Amino acid sequence: MRLKVGKHGSGNGNQRSTPRRFRNEQGSSTGPSFLHRGSRKRGSAKGKEPPIPPGDLSTEAVIAALLKDLRNEREEVLEPLLHRLREIGEIIGQGEAVSVPVLEEGLELLEAYLHRLHEVHVQGFARATPGVPHNDTCLLPLVALEGEPDRAEHRVASIRGALVGYRAHWPGAAALLGLVITNECTAELSWEGYSEDFARSCLPSHLPPASIRAWEEAIATTRAEEAKTRESVARYVTKPFLEGSPPTTLPSPR
Repeated sequence: MRLKVGKHGSGNGNQRSTPRRFRNEQGSSTGPSFLHRGSRKRGSAKGKEPPIPPGDLSTEAVIAALLKDLRNEREEVLEPLLHRLREIGEIIGQGEAVSVPVLEEGLELLEAYLHRLHEVHVQGFARATPGVPHNDTCLLPLVALEGEPDRAEHRVASIRGALVGYRAHWPGAAALLGLVITNECTAELSWEGYSEDFARSCLPSHLPPASIRAWEEAIATTRAEEAKTRESVARYVTKPFLEGSPPTTLPSPR
């Protein structure tokens, strides 16, 4: 997947986004481009946003719920998984033999997070904001956020590429794999709070309530998947990963 930024229009300041194909869970390609910049000129949109239905949640409440979802997902899914994978990378770099199946399971969990949670959130936000003007303060972070699923996918691919040599016992492959895992997980950790920071700083400032709630609905559709992934990660981080280590035994119920 590649993010394609559209060219400027001839004179009205609008930008078009070249359609981007987007892989869903089954591997099919659907969906428009992530990038919906709209016009930067104030007052260019026609009409007004529909009023909030009586008795509906306030925009502030929706944003608070959205931020809570993003924060929980980061703290309970992504952070524990990345810290565990980075630990595995450091151990490999120190010359210890690591179980390849355990490492592969961790990469599969990371890919599940990227494609079933993070990517869905970014796509949902983009689809919620077509034609909404973005000022430069929020446009630049938005462009960075929309490109993050691609970058994360490349990070996993880099690890898998280095894993080929490790599995085949190539000379120097262990040191390379350990370095790649450590670096890529560190890079992913540096992005972990980016969508949360963007939501906190930009959503209340210039997006209409309908767009904010559309993104909240996209996140709501992933809550069951998030709970499933959270449980899988909780089990994974307790697994021994050194080659030949005995499996972890859970205490028997009384």
